[in-house]
Amino acid sequence: MIYARIGSLFMLLSLGGIASATECGESAYIGFDSRLRAEVVGRLPQGNEPVVGFEIVHGKAVVALPHRLIAFGGKRLSTFVGEQIEGIAIDRAGLLVQLRSGNGNREVARLTASGLRRDARLSAVVTGQLFGSNNAVLVELLSDFQGYYAVARRGDAEYFAIAKISEPVQALSWNQVGMALISGKQLFAWTTGSRDLVLMASDEGFTDARGACLIAPRRAVVSLHNSVVLLSERTITPIVGMAARCRWQGNVLYLLDERSGIVWAVKGLSNLGSRADDLGYAHRLVHTSPDEFSYTNSAILEAVRIAGCSQVAKWSLTQLHEQALTHPAVLVELGNKHLGSGAYDFAIADFEEALRVDPVNVSARSGLQRAKRARDAKRRAPRRK
Repeated sequence: MIYARIGSLFMLLSLGGIASATECGESAYIGFDSRLRAEVVGRLPQGNEPVVGFEIVHGKAVVALPHRLIAFGGKRLSTFVGEQIEGIAIDRAGLLVQLRSGNGNREVARLTASGLRRDARLSAVVTGQLFGSNNAVLVELLSDFQGYYAVARRGDAEYFAIAKISEPVQALSWNQVGMALISGKQLFAWTTGSRDLVLMASDEGFTDARGACLIAPRRAVVSLHNSVVLLSERTITPIVGMAARCRWQGNVLYLLDERSGIVWAVKGLSNLGSRADDLGYAHRLVHTSPDEFSYTNSAILEAVRIAGCSQVAKWSLTQLHEQALTHPAVLVELGNKHLGSGAYDFAIADFEEALRVDPVNVSARSGLQRAKRARDAKRRAPRRK
């Protein structure tokens, strides 16, 4: 069970970016987590056609529009389809396309070297939406007046029930790891080979989810309104600020940015999702940034997105203190204040540290001499009885 709640995060993301955290300023870091390796696979042609399907075929992204199939390999390939496309799925034999003809009949066709060919067995039994990313069986989502049903369906049209879901399904994907399904406020997972559908998390933030995919038995990627996040046990790690569809294959996360039409291949998700490692990385971003600490600095903003504004603020105070202790002018000023208050030993330590950093600092040397004289004079002065 994932115990973390994402409602507050979702509300923040809905404002237009990840972790804008108004207490930290107006800027937000919306780029990919810098521990990841993200590459552009391709881009959809400009237009207003809605995306009706997104799958991965042997490492190649395939996007379905109402009357076009677009594949991204070494180059972009586009195929026109006369019937209306309602969805796509992948089994071990290749790409399946769900179609609705002009007379309203629904069919399932398989893409072959010579074009789309009707699959008679599946067309005769499939009435719901098919999902699958290179599995031996497909998942079909059905509905009736009693609710929604997820069933596993083989290429020979045989099937077995997986689960009944009471609320509408916003997102579903089925890959070799298993099935991720978001229904209402709940994220469910069905791992390949298991018997039961398991509740992974429940939160208000899921009600506007755009996609979900299982990448390990206890790790799922979820696409929210303006962001993509990784959920693991007890942790939520933002991946990128993007309204996207997601798919997972061969340890690669594929994202389709629904606003720009860019398809991304993202590697390195094994580096994310451990709370200790995430905080450690955010801490390094704060302390190794080559630029002056600022909430407009991209490294600082990424640290805020990972660790939160309050934690980064604490780290920044420590960093500023450390910077002050190595800046001669600040050390001389501290020394003079200690000298004026009679804290001669502290004043001496300040001036000596300033001279260690800047051996020819005249103000530090003069201050050190005055502090030592004042200390010695205090020691020689007779004590009152």
